[in-house]
Formats: sequence, structure tokens, C-alpha cells
Amino acid sequence: MTDHKNVTQAASSKASTEPTRGAQPFLSASAAPLLRRARSAFWLWLIWLLTTAGGLAGGYLLHQKFKSENMQLVERQQANERALIEAGLKSQQALDALRQLQMQLAQLTGKLDETQARQQALESLSQKFTQSRDDWMLVEIEQTLVLANEQLQLTGNPQRVFGALQNADTQLATSSSPRALAVRKALGRDLAALKAAPHIDLMGLALKLDAVLAQIDNLPLVGEAAEPLTAPATISETPADSQEPLWRIGWQRFKAGLLQQLESFVQVRRLDHADTLLVAPDQGYFLRENLKLRLLSARLALFARNAAQLKTDVQAVATALTRYFDMHAPYTRSALDSIKQIEQAAAEVALPSLEASLQAVRQHKSGS
Repeated sequence: MTDHKNVTQAASSKASTEPTRGAQPFLSASAAPLLRRARSAFWLWLIWLLTTAGGLAGGYLLHQKFKSENMQLVERQQANERALIEAGLKSQQALDALRQLQMQLAQLTGKLDETQARQQALESLSQKFTQSRDDWMLVEIEQTLVLANEQLQLTGNPQRVFGALQNADTQLATSSSPRALAVRKALGRDLAALKAAPHIDLMGLALKLDAVLAQIDNLPLVGEAAEPLTAPATISETPADSQEPLWRIGWQRFKAGLLQQLESFVQVRRLDHADTLLVAPDQGYFLRENLKLRLLSARLALFARNAAQLKTDVQAVATALTRYFDMHAPYTRSALDSIKQIEQAAAEVALPSLEASLQAVRQHKSGS
């Protein structure tokens, strides 16, 4: 740098002296090459100076650019570091939150297991309670059905047991167990059968039996029956008006009376059963008493709704009336007609029982 300043000063001194020298009209021949050298050196120095100044300016600018980029890189690195630190903090917070969630999940899992255990215990208790309640309900319904069946058989009135059966059906509807459903189906079938049962006038049939019972003593047996005698022939002619002699008229009257008496001694009738004539008059009392017992038994079977026994008794009475009693007598025919009417109604006397419902209750009461 010092040499450069000395050269510059020498060049400037030479330039300042050149006007004086130029002013001289005549320069020496040896000074011209020096002047050219000085000028070339000046331009060389000037070019070098400009080049150096451009390099320095370019280096400065490049340095500033590198410095700016370096600062940007530093700022980016710092931002990345801050972001990394923040990410680390967030990651740590996330890990802490995850650990807390895991702890909460473990607590919830423990509570869930405890809740499930309690639920299973409650379900077990509920099943035991429901089963016990169903057992008590079936026992109560069994007693209701037993009483209703007895009342039905004693009174023969289905209307009196409908209320109890409907209450039992309503009570069964509150339970959803399969046992209650099976019992309810059987009870529904019995209710439908009771509703479809025909109405029978039991008192009317009983009055007919009583009427036949009162006529038994007045019914004639076959051996006791007598044919009505024909009236004796009367002779309307008087002896004065008749031209026949008196002895002939008297003989005719005597002959007619004698024939009538002879006809009353012997009667010819058709009998389907030969043993009917073997019933002695003193045995007719026992026959009538036997028929009365049969009629009383039929009356009891009627009120008991025992169709089989009623039919057996009225058939036995009808057979005895037809076999041992005179069917030509009006009382006998009337009694037989009443017995046949009762026999026809005997098929509708029987009422459906509640045995199917009782069997279903007893079958499912023990949980089978």
C-alpha cells in the first residue's frame, strides 16, 4: 500500500510538471519514452486499483450475503431447535397424557370388571328371585285351579269360574318365563272349552226325573194289565114289540153273558220277553223300588255333570219300563218319553274339566 501511494504521488507530480514541460516548445528525445512508461504505469495502477476496489467490493458484498445467509441459517437452526424443544415438550406432555390415560384406562378396566361382577351377581339374584316368584305364582295358580275345578264340578256353572281363570291368566301374563307361557297356553284351551260348553237346563231335566219317579207306583206291570171288557149286548126290543117267544130272548141273553165271562178268563197278547210274566205281584214292589233308586242315581249324576253315569241309569230305566211295564198304558208311554228326552240330553251334560291346566301347572312347577 505504501508503494502504491508513492507511485501515485510520483505520477501526480509528473502530471503537474507536464504543463510546464509542455509549455516548453522543445522536449528532449530521451524524455518521450519515460513519459510513455509513466502513462502506462498510471493506467496499470488505475486498472489494478479499480480491480482491487471491485474485488474488495465484491468480497464485501459476498461476505454480507454469506453473513445474511449464515444468520438466516442460524435463525432457522434456532427455530428448528426451538421447534424441536417444543416438539420434545409436546411429546413429553403426550407421553404424560398417555400414561395418565393408561392409568385411567386401568382404573376403568378395574371398575368395568367390578361392574360386570356386580351385574352377574345381580343377574343371578334376579334369576333366583324370578324363579322363586314364578314358583310361588304357579303354586298360587294351582290352588286357584283346584278350587275352580271343584266349584265347576259341584255347581256345573262355568260362569262362576271364569273370573278366577281370567285372573290366573292375567297373573301369568306378568311373567315372561317359558313355564308361565306353557301353563298359559293350557289355561287358554280350557277357557275356550268352557266358553264353548252348551247351556243345559238342569232343573228342567231334574223335574222330568222327579215326575217319572212320582209315576213309578202308578205304572202297571205287564202281568197286571187287563184288557177293557166289551159292554154286554143289550136287547132293545121289549117282549111286547118282539115277535119271538120269551124263552128265546132269555136264552140269547144267557148265552151272551156266558160268552163274555168265558172271554174274560183267557186273554191272548204278544210278549217280546217271556220272563216278564214270571214277575210275581209281590216282586213288583222291589222292581219299582229298584227303578226309584236308578232314577235317584240319575238325578245325582245329572247335578254332578256325570254324563256316563246319567246315561247308564236312564238306559237301565228305559229298558225296565219297556220290558216289565205295560206300554199300552198312557203313564208308561209318558214316562218312557221323558226318559228318552233325558237320555238325549245326557251327552251335553258333561262339562270340560281343568285337568289339562292343572297337569301343566304341576309339570312346570318344579322347573321341568
